[in-house]
Amino acid sequence: MAMNNNCRNQIQTALTLLEKCLDIASTIGNKDLEGEACYKLGQVYYSLHKENQVHQACHATDDNIAKSEEYLRRALDCFDFIFHHLHQRDQFKVSKFDKFIATYKFLAILLIETKRPQEALLVSDDGRARALGDRLIFKYGMIQQEYLSPRPLTYPDVEGILTNDGFSLLHYSLLNSSLAVWVLAKDSLMLRETEKEQFDSAIETLTQEKKDDDENSIKRFFTDTITRAYEMMKIQESVTCENRSLDDCVTSKEHVTNKASESLSRDDGTSEEKLDKASHPLEMLYNCLVAPVISNVRHDEIVIVPDGPMYRVPFAALRDPNTGQYLSDTKRIRLAPSIAILKVLKECSVDHHSQKGALIVGDPSVGEVMFRGKKRMFERLPSANREVSFLSYKLGQSALTGEQATKAAVLEKLREGSAVIHIAAHGSSDNGEIMLSPNVSPERQGIPEEDDYLLTMREVQQIGIKAQLVVLSCCYSGRGKIRAEGMVGLSRAFLVAGARAVVASLWAIDDNVTFSFMVSFYDYLTRGESASVSLHKAMHDIRKEGHRDPKYWAPFFLIGDDVILNLK
Repeated sequence: MAMNNNCRNQIQTALTLLEKCLDIASTIGNKDLEGEACYKLGQVYYSLHKENQVHQACHATDDNIAKSEEYLRRALDCFDFIFHHLHQRDQFKVSKFDKFIATYKFLAILLIETKRPQEALLVSDDGRARALGDRLIFKYGMIQQEYLSPRPLTYPDVEGILTNDGFSLLHYSLLNSSLAVWVLAKDSLMLRETEKEQFDSAIETLTQEKKDDDENSIKRFFTDTITRAYEMMKIQESVTCENRSLDDCVTSKEHVTNKASESLSRDDGTSEEKLDKASHPLEMLYNCLVAPVISNVRHDEIVIVPDGPMYRVPFAALRDPNTGQYLSDTKRIRLAPSIAILKVLKECSVDHHSQKGALIVGDPSVGEVMFRGKKRMFERLPSANREVSFLSYKLGQSALTGEQATKAAVLEKLREGSAVIHIAAHGSSDNGEIMLSPNVSPERQGIPEEDDYLLTMREVQQIGIKAQLVVLSCCYSGRGKIRAEGMVGLSRAFLVAGARAVVASLWAIDDNVTFSFMVSFYDYLTRGESASVSLHKAMHDIRKEGHRDPKYWAPFFLIGDDVILNLK
């Protein structure tokens, strides 16, 4: 139905008021308000463009789309100004970006509609891991003063990343009413967009409810499907491991049920009735994220830039319903916060990161401490001790364990620098804190406070680390809060601190399996295999040992660069 006169009048009034607001914001120099006004103006002009597409005569000129783009880009200029004047205040940037992200998404939609996939990709990537990127560019000396603006990513930059590296890149973006994925390889770019309507049947199958017309329904689909995948894998019910998390989110060590032992894999006798293709979450995720583009993936390695809830997707365990194969059967998988981050890591000087040595920390003797305002007793972690004892022998480096693993000792080792950091301890998935042995002076009386034993990411960032690889063998070390910046948790915190790559876990898994996994992973690393190859082969080794269910081998992921270490 055509827009009536009353609606047109309302839109014209909105335009007049927004332009006045923009004029005032510009006059007083309020970049935040100016950016918000420009974003709203971009939305209104885009709406007018869509209305004209439907109802206006074909020969009529419609410059609303150009005005929309102009205002949206002006809004991003305002946001860039604010970002640069926050300098290296990472926490403020992460918080501020939650407000800005809608503009990046909206401009990407406009650019996709006007058949400019390269520009849309650059805008989408510019809306990823901005705070992390700014931090690394400054940390690696690519800009000398923190108030200078990093050079924006260009498409030739993207091509340069892909020229000599043998991987295909999948860049995902959850837009208002579609899922866009760019498939990139050397001399190749393909954009595939899945409209909201194509998710509706899957949403109804998953929730047994009618489709939701809300623009966030696709995001909810992924959130709900991922949650259901975790439930079907019986992760919490089947966990038989030490609670290495500071968060009270791991079930009892002995809580194992017969129902929990049901596997999701076809090769262990699970009946097809239990694995209905129409509702199997790992297969639904495969059909949405992988199936539409897998034929365009040229390489054995895939680098994935996730968006929003996709950071919780166990990509290695996504399964093709037609063949029964997992994605990791044929592809190595690595995550990246953004293409811009890949560029920074590629261009960083080799000399910046340590080439030798390992910092191995496990089973700190924490004991009774004050934690979050309450007196708490934290037990020792014998399985973590076994794990780091093996690594100490394997890498020829002494490990910090028990009472030796004090906060002061770890900080000193971080200052010295090591090529590898391996931590098997209590860790927090939401704020990047690691619990170490208290270093309280003899004169100090009373129960240790948090400052005495908690290693915070702020402290690590102040020191700066130069590790090529950080392995976080802590419960839920790959989890965190989903923000516009990406997954803000322990793994990101170590990247911010200066690590080139991080291996972390999406959930807690069995102690014995974790030990076997680490034995296999480090065995390949010490043979000179890259981190992604080592991770890939370790997953397959665990399955060969009889642990075929994805809950045992799929939680670990690699984010960042694909490092090759000389650990002899």
